[in-house]
Amino acid sequence: MDAAFKPTDQAAFLALLDANKSHLYAYGLREGWHLVVRRGKVAKALAAEDGSLRLFRALAGLDDYLRERGISHFLVDIGGLDRSASDPATAERLGEAQKAAEYDAWFRQQVQESLNDSSPTIPDSVVEEKFAARRTELLKKLARV
Repeated sequence: MDAAFKPTDQAAFLALLDANKSHLYAYGLREGWHLVVRRGKVAKALAAEDGSLRLFRALAGLDDYLRERGISHFLVDIGGLDRSASDPATAERLGEAQKAAEYDAWFRQQVQESLNDSSPTIPDSVVEEKFAARRTELLKKLARV
């Protein structure tokens, strides 16, 4: 990770992220994951309450943090990890990044298959009507219990 990244508080970090043409990166380091937002030549890292870089021990924790703020897309950068290192922490970060890449590839494949599917579509109104009937039936069954 570039040592020039300046930690910034959450409000400023999220404001920069909301700016047009900004990109969010999760940088994998031996000790954990750091969040960095880039917009052009400006790069800011999310700070912890004490002003140091905020560290997420697991990629899943970082993902949870972002989803709570309505952010569902970020890039993973493992350039700061030594792939030949044998320590468990580095292996864990590399494994997390590999799982994220595999899921992303699987998801993109599913979306493409759906886009390529030429079978007839079902109108939204038909689906809504069907599930409304199922909900009504289920509520009747629950009322009898």
